[in-house]
Order: sequence, then structure tokens, then C-alpha cells
Amino acid sequence: MNRTKFIMAGALAVFIALLVLGSVHLLKSQAAAREARDRRDAALDTLRTLYAAKPFPSVENAGRMREHVERLEQMRAVMTNALSARDVPPVALSPSRFIQELQAAIRDRLQAKAPIVEGVRAVPDGFAFGFERYLTAGAPMPREQDVPRLAQQLGMIERLVDEVYGAQIGALRRIVRDEFDAGAAPAEADAPRAGGRLRARRDSGAGARPDTAAKSAFYRAQHFTLEVAGRQAAIGDLLNRLAAMPMFVVVTDVDIRKAGDDLRAPQAASPVAAAAAAPGLVAATAGTPGAPAAAEEKISTRPPSQRLVSGVEIDPPVQARIEIEIFNFAKEGV
Repeated sequence: MNRTKFIMAGALAVFIALLVLGSVHLLKSQAAAREARDRRDAALDTLRTLYAAKPFPSVENAGRMREHVERLEQMRAVMTNALSARDVPPVALSPSRFIQELQAAIRDRLQAKAPIVEGVRAVPDGFAFGFERYLTAGAPMPREQDVPRLAQQLGMIERLVDEVYGAQIGALRRIVRDEFDAGAAPAEADAPRAGGRLRARRDSGAGARPDTAAKSAFYRAQHFTLEVAGRQAAIGDLLNRLAAMPMFVVVTDVDIRKAGDDLRAPQAASPVAAAAAAPGLVAATAGTPGAPAAAEEKISTRPPSQRLVSGVEIDPPVQARIEIEIFNFAKEGV
């Protein structure tokens, strides 16, 4: 009997303990549910208030918009300052000093560094690199207000020409710059122009370009045109070099024209080569009237170098006209 009482008392104690623990857990759950309900009701009241209220004028919303504008201005300033670090800056020079710098740059750097490609110098003597207006006989002096930008263009052209030389372009035919300083005076070409549609296209833009460069309070774009001739691989290398330049260079148009046919007629074999290739044929036909000449023998008897009709080594160079925009960015906060 005592044993049964002990068991009953123990079970009752366990039951009471579980009941207490369950009650505590239930009270905590009810409290958490009540807090969640209060937060939900508060959020719902806030949402209803926002929907019912007018967003403007609102001091809080206006403050947020001002913060957004300030952040955007900071982002723009960081971006333009990073881009402007690669710009070619204008140089303040006197007109006479600029002419001296121009002549020295062409003589000592641009002309002196011109490579010889396939036995021909890349630029001819007297090439003006887009500054014909100031290098011809009786040329006028530039206006003082134009000199800083002219010096800037000279620096840009030097960097462009370095890439042309580095790509081993066969010939640099012409450079056209934004001639903001020339009014309506036509610019002379550095070399004779090609015929046909290419001539018509070039002649349509041969005059001095007005100062129509894209610009805003944060940037200015200056236009340049390169007319070159060379192997197709060299033209591709030049485009890759322009894309990798430190300056912000954008190639806006590329016009490539062939300078000749892709295929050439097989070379005629010389009598010496023909005799070496087919001595019996030459001896048999030497005294026969009307017999085919040694140069008209079958192609299969000619050496391989005389059978080539196409290939990288004998392909004619192509002519390319590359339109370029170079951007300069204004520094902010300095």
C-alpha cells in the first residue's frame, strides 16, 4: 500500500511539474504573439497613414531626395576625376612658342620615329600630321585663345601616331583634326586621294570642320580621322591598340577598302627556271616554229614561289579610314 502511494505521489508531482512548465510556455507564447500582433498593427497603421498622407511637401521625403542627389553628385565626381586623370591637358603657350613646339614635335618625334615597313617609310617628308594650316609658306599665326587647345590636339595626335607606328602600318596617308581654328578654309590633304566612291566620300568632308565637338559641363569630345594603308592584320592591330590606349578613345567608324585584287595572275617562268624544270621540253621546242614559249609551259613545272596567287605575303594592302572621338573630362571638386 505504501508503495502504491509513493508511485501515485511521484506521478502527481511529475504531472504538476509538466503542468507548470506548459503553463509557463503558454504564457510566453501568448506574450510573443501579442507583441507580434502589436508590431503588425503598428506597421499596418503606418502603411495606412502613408497611403492617406500626401508625399510632398514632406520634410522627410525632401531630405531623402537631397541625400540621393548628393550621393549621385559624389559618384559622378569620382568617375569624372578618375577619367580626367588620363586626359591630355591643354597647354598655355604663346602663338610663337606653339609654332616652335609644333615644328620640333614633327621634326624630332613624329618624323624621326616613323618606321620603315616593307622597305617604305610610313610617312613621307613634309607630312604635316593635320597641321597644314600652320606649316605652309606664309601660314598665319594661331590666335592666342586657340593655342591651348591646339597644343592639346598636338599631344593627342602624337599619341595616336605612336599607336600607328607600333602597329607597323605601311603608310599613314592623312590626319584630320577638329579644325575649330580654321573657319571655312579648306585643309589640304597630305597625299593624293583615291578615286571612285572613296574620293567622293572624302571630298564631302575635306573642308575645315566647324567646332561641333560633343561637349557638356563634364566632358568634351574632339574628332580625328586617320587614313592609313597596310596589311589587314596591321589594321586590326591598330584598332586593338586604340581601344587599349590610356586616353578615352572611341572609334566611331571604320571604312576599309581594298587597294587591289585578292588574286594575282601566276608569274611567268623565266627561261632559266623553265630549262631547269623541263630541259627536254625547252630543247624540243627551241627550234620549232609556233611552239609555245618556255614561259607558257604547264604551271606544275614551275617552282612553288611562282605558283602563288593569293596569301598573306602577296595580298595587296588595304586602305582604311578610321573616325575617332577622344574625350576629355572636367575635374570636379578641385
